[in-house]
Parts: sequence; C-alpha cells; structure tokens
Amino acid sequence: MKIRKIYSDQFKRKIAKEYFNGKKATDLAKKHELSGGVQQVYSWFRKFYPDVYYNMNKEKQEGQKNIMKNKENQDKKQIAQLVKALEESQSKVKTLEKEKELDKQLIDILKTKNQVLEKSKASCANLINQKNLSKCEEQKLIIENTKIYKHYAYIACYELLTRINISQNKLIKFFNITKKRFIEFKKRHCWPNFLDVRNGVKPMPKFKKYQGKVAPNAKKLLNKVYKVHNKPISAADLNQLIFFMFGVRISIPKIREIQNKYPAQFKHVNRKKTKYNSNDRKEKFTKKDLLLNSIEGKNAFGIDGVHYPVVIKGTHKKPVIVISYDLRFKTVVGFHAEFSETSNSAYQVFMKTSAYIKANDVQNAIIQTDRGSAFVCEIINNLEKEANNYTHSMSKAGFKHNPWTESLNGWVKHSFIEQYGKYFNSLEEFKNTFQEFINSWNVFKISMYNLVNANRSTYSKVVSLS
Repeated sequence: MKIRKIYSDQFKRKIAKEYFNGKKATDLAKKHELSGGVQQVYSWFRKFYPDVYYNMNKEKQEGQKNIMKNKENQDKKQIAQLVKALEESQSKVKTLEKEKELDKQLIDILKTKNQVLEKSKASCANLINQKNLSKCEEQKLIIENTKIYKHYAYIACYELLTRINISQNKLIKFFNITKKRFIEFKKRHCWPNFLDVRNGVKPMPKFKKYQGKVAPNAKKLLNKVYKVHNKPISAADLNQLIFFMFGVRISIPKIREIQNKYPAQFKHVNRKKTKYNSNDRKEKFTKKDLLLNSIEGKNAFGIDGVHYPVVIKGTHKKPVIVISYDLRFKTVVGFHAEFSETSNSAYQVFMKTSAYIKANDVQNAIIQTDRGSAFVCEIINNLEKEANNYTHSMSKAGFKHNPWTESLNGWVKHSFIEQYGKYFNSLEEFKNTFQEFINSWNVFKISMYNLVNANRSTYSKVVSLS
C-alpha cells in the first residue's frame, strides 16, 4: 500500500518557481520523487502562477488549432487539384480526335480574337489595367462592350468565314456580337457574300480603321458658351455648362483639344505650378528604413493611421486615428483623431511622442512610419530637426512593411470595438472613450511586461509611463 506524501506550501512554491525558471517538469518529478509526478508540478505551477499558466495554455491551443486548420486546408487543396487533374485528363482523352481535326481552326480563331482585343485596348486605357487584361473575364467583357471592339470583331468574323468552313452563328457567339448588327455592318460597308470570296468568285474587300464619331457642333456650342461667359474656363466646367445649357455631352478631352487648337478664341484656365511635384517631395523628405526586420535591442516607436468604422449620430463614419506606440512595452504613447489622415494629425502625434521620449530620457530613439503623404512632408522633417531627440525611419512599401505597428493597430482596434461598441453621439465622445480605453490598455501592458520579464538579469521594473 502506497503512503501518500504531504508537502508544505514552501516546498510547492519552490517547485513551481523552478519550473517557471525553465526546468523541465519530468526532471523535477524524478529529482524530488513526487507521488503525483508531472501533473503535480503543473497543478502547483497553476496555483502559484495562474496568469502565466493560462497564457501558456492559450498559446499552445491556438498553435495546435492553426496546425490542424493548415493541414485540413492542404488536404482539401490536394484533393481538389487531383480531382481537377482527373477531369482534365478525361476530357482530353474524349475530345482528342475532335481537337486534331479542329486544332488549326481554333488556333486561327483564338489568334484573331486576341488581336481584336489588343486593338481595342487603347479605348479602355482609362478603365482597365492593361497588364491584367487577359487574366480577368470581367475586364474582357468591358472591352467587348465598346464600339471599337465590335468594329474589329465584325471584320474578324467576316475574314474567318472567308477562310474557314465554320458555322456563322457559333463564330458570332464566340466574339460576343449580335447577328443582326453583323449583317447591318456588312450591308453598310457593301461587303460581298463570304462564300463568293472563299470560292474565289469575288475579291476580298478592303477594311477601314475605326473612327469615333465627333460631335460636329462642338465648336459652335463652345462659341455660344464663351459669348455668355467672357472669361477663361476650364474644360471640366465647360463640360458641365454645355450639358446644363444645351443638354448635350461633349467629352473633356475633346474640349481640351479644341481649346489647344484655338487658344485665342477659347481661353482656358492655366493651372498653378507648384514649387515641386509629389515625386520631388518624396525624394526630398523620404527617410531610410533603420529597423528593417528587427526591433530587438532598439528603443523603437511606431506611428500609423487606422480607420475606425463607427456610427456618430446615426451616420456611418470612418475617423482616422493616428496612433504612436512604444514598441518595447506595446503601450500607446499618444493619438490624434480626425476624419482624414493629414500631416497636421501626424504632427500632433510626433509632438506627443517627442515629449514622451524627453520625459522618460529614452536614448537613441527611432520613430518608424510608412511612406504615406502625411509623414513624407516638410512639417515632420522640420520637427525632427527641432526636437533633436529621435531619428525618423520609414519602412519600404511591400509585404510586412512596419509589421509591429500594423499588428498593434489590429489588436487595439479589435479590443476597443469589442469593449465599447461602435455607437457614439459625437467625435469628442469617441475621442474621450478612446482615451479611457488607452489608459486601461497601458496599465495592462505594463503589468504583463513586468510579469513576463521578472526573472531576467537585465530587467528593471517599469512602474508607470508618463
């Protein structure tokens, strides 16, 4: 019969502390010959260090869940890929003979359609990114609805019918045009029957390039507007005036073309020239990335703007909060809320961060931001020189730029909305509530920092942050 051992609280605390300091539970159970074994070490550790124990368990559970999810997703992807491969191979085997016969015809048709799409790109340059044109079906449909595409599609269909023995209806469906319009287009341009051209009875007709319709009275309408308003007018204003006065739409590029052609008759507003454009400003005020992929051993601070989707007086708003973090303790140094991210809000937060650095005597401080227009400006650049107690660093655009600040933004935003909700009576109430939340956030983060780092030799306890 086993005799149950009784252990004192002092002994239990000692074992729990040794496990907290990094010793293995199995080694401790063997060394002290514990009757409960490893589970007794865990139970004492849970009793004397409850916060640390539950945090460790949470991390383990989340890690296991993520591993299981990743495995399930990988299995599903592999199964889907195998099913696709089988379906493709089966369809290829079934249609092999048909493909051999129609291979040349299909290649010819596909080539002609791609040529038509290429010709029609220019008319959609303002609507569509040409690099992704062939990848996206929706973008192809946008082009296929333009007049220039239909013009070249009619010509391509007619050419293919004269060369290939293929159904006219199938070809029309493939090019996404209507049969009625195709027949009208042929009659308008007096093209002979495609069978006569194919058999060599009649020659191939000459095809005209597409010419967009130009309003013949555009110049007259502009003249009438200038008689009423005898002063320089911008093309955008003229577009609106002509529509309100005559109910006719003339495109802004067409108006500019007429203004440039007849500058004495149709004067336009000269744009004010700035001292430097946006590219010059970026080159002048952009800073190097001093943190790169690590903040270890550095007194780093992160500043970034976040949209908060809230409801103020019954209307949906998205105020931008520019927040500054002390990345060592993961605490909030300061913030400024407005309805847009401006250089003024960034300046206010930089001022608060600089005062914090000075009050806490932080040496070699680095403030990390992205390269947005709110931070790449003269005001922020001048403040760095005036304060002279920090160095401004800017992360490069791309994957994981300024990741520490971005992750803290996500945690703070989620925690705030979960705790206080989205409904506020005014922007001031929203700011005051956010300040209240930040105070409690900072207290929690400092206590967590003290708890986690208590056993480090180089650690000095943080009481509060001003």
